[in-house]
Amino acid sequence: MATYVVDGVEDLVLEDVGEAGIVKNADGEEDVELEDAWDLFYVWYVLGDEDFELEDVGTTYLILNVEGSEQMNIKEAFTIVGTIQNNMLEGQYRVENEYLNRYEAYLGTDAWPDLTDDLVLNPPWDFFTTWPHTLPPLSPGRTYYLIIRKRDKYGLIDFNVEALVIRIGPGGDELPVGPVDPFISQLGGEPVGKVRFRASYNWMQDSLPADRWHVYLTSDGSTPDPSNPSHLYLDVPMNTFRVEDLDQASGDAWGHGTVIKVIYRTYRTSDDAESLNTDVLEHTINLDAPGIVDGELFLGGGADR
Repeated sequence: MATYVVDGVEDLVLEDVGEAGIVKNADGEEDVELEDAWDLFYVWYVLGDEDFELEDVGTTYLILNVEGSEQMNIKEAFTIVGTIQNNMLEGQYRVENEYLNRYEAYLGTDAWPDLTDDLVLNPPWDFFTTWPHTLPPLSPGRTYYLIIRKRDKYGLIDFNVEALVIRIGPGGDELPVGPVDPFISQLGGEPVGKVRFRASYNWMQDSLPADRWHVYLTSDGSTPDPSNPSHLYLDVPMNTFRVEDLDQASGDAWGHGTVIKVIYRTYRTSDDAESLNTDVLEHTINLDAPGIVDGELFLGGGADR
């Protein structure tokens, strides 16, 4: 138990006052013994769930009840024309912890990392306090998304979402990062058993844009394998527009009922880098369906055929 003098008039009794227990003379007329003195008009205390009232404390003061946890209640009182006005605010009470003053690495394997800010349920993959820093080794044959964030000694962390993409080949060597995948892709039918390839790519999303389309195709019901050179059906150059569209019919025709499967990828010639798209599109050849009608239409009393 501790007793503090406020304004030299009333004794203020606080129970279980911790290190945060501070009482400041609100009027500045009396000298009061303080722990870690702050500016005028502040009273800090730890009282569990209880509140207390102050009398003759002055025109303005704050009471912060941290209740032994991170939650903090702030009671503000001030006088307007002789009437005391009260206001209650809620916030977070944070204690310095130099252990948290660090950089944190969040890693996603073949996917974006989980950035949920929870050190218990979602701890960082690695952390460090100085640069440069050597990260733990990565397993081969995967693509990694690495995001570095800075946390301060109060546990607050920044909101960086810019990822460094790292591709590790089957042999453990780092591979070039390919361009982004097509953002629109379609596979449709054409007359006489052909198919039409349609896809769109926004080269402005890449610092080093792709310059060719790769279309991987199978007609035996299996899934196309981009690592199999025999599945590369189409390798055509792109234009230099901001959004590059692929719209091309196949040169081959297939029989009725044939299942055609394709994977679209973008490719950059300069460093032999390909996107990683794995979405499979499927189309079944139907020779019984009507083809595209070739004809003319005459209006204004003419004939049509």
